[in-house]
Amino acid sequence: MSLLGILAATAAATAPPSPALTNSIGMGFVLVQPGSMQVGVFQPRCPDPNAKTIYPPQRMTPEAQWNDADRQRCEQMVKRDSSAGFPVTLPKAFYVGRYEVTQGEWRKVMGTNPSTFQGAKAEGDSDRRPVDSVGWADAQAFVARLNALEHTRSYRLATEFEWEYACRAGGPAHPGRRMQS
Repeated sequence: MSLLGILAATAAATAPPSPALTNSIGMGFVLVQPGSMQVGVFQPRCPDPNAKTIYPPQRMTPEAQWNDADRQRCEQMVKRDSSAGFPVTLPKAFYVGRYEVTQGEWRKVMGTNPSTFQGAKAEGDSDRRPVDSVGWADAQAFVARLNALEHTRSYRLATEFEWEYACRAGGPAHPGRRMQS
């Protein structure tokens, strides 16, 4: 994953936000509306003893069949390890990059390209490929320089929850539940 795929800009509070925007170097952003989601959900299940396969796929031998004691132990572990998670609410709209930061965008802002996959190691125009070989400190430097170029303080890296919420794009928060907005 390209760390810079999570570049976000805060929606302006003074005017109704546009559903999308493009900055001066051509980076596209989409508006993510406020909402809530359930995170940290973990609902393991015991395998079906009547199933023809288990993981990794293989036939169960009669000796591998579960007995009642096995089933009870599994159900106890499931009960112990299950988590309903917790709700997270994102109260403000925010913009998130439509695509990962490309090598060309990185070069426009930083003047260099740290990517491993460029030139002979990349097919086609590497400027259109996501930047790679970038750490957290590099991403912060990119954001600082982008803010300086744009004469703003709006750009930042998205939080973990903003990133997860944007990636879900209104999809199920976890099996059986949907995000609230």
